[in-house]
Amino acid sequence: MRDDDGTFVARGDLRLVGTRVLHEYDGGHHLEVSRQQADLRRARGLVRAGWIRRGYTAGDLLHRASGVLRDADDSLGRPHDPARVAAWHDQLRASCFTPAGRSVLLARLGLATDRTQR
Repeated sequence: MRDDDGTFVARGDLRLVGTRVLHEYDGGHHLEVSRQQADLRRARGLVRAGWIRRGYTAGDLLHRASGVLRDADDSLGRPHDPARVAAWHDQLRASCFTPAGRSVLLARLGLATDRTQR
């Protein structure tokens, strides 16, 4: 992200083109004191440059994705349609973040046990 003069302010996870909103994942390491201090300085720089930062945790992405989508919809000025989160849920089910997705990966790697093949 850059300020109005073109000066670099921060790099972000998800910038919605046409907005001054930055959506970001904050993993557990962001709770470490040195990381938190740097994050707070960075957040102040984003505010000075006219950016809005929305942070999300793993719990938000894994269990409250509709709320993340609602925030993106609000940023874009479009109506919220919770049905659009279905594509995210499909991807999530196939990922290593679910027991079913882990089983599929273990089977592909030839590491499946009898329990994971059921």
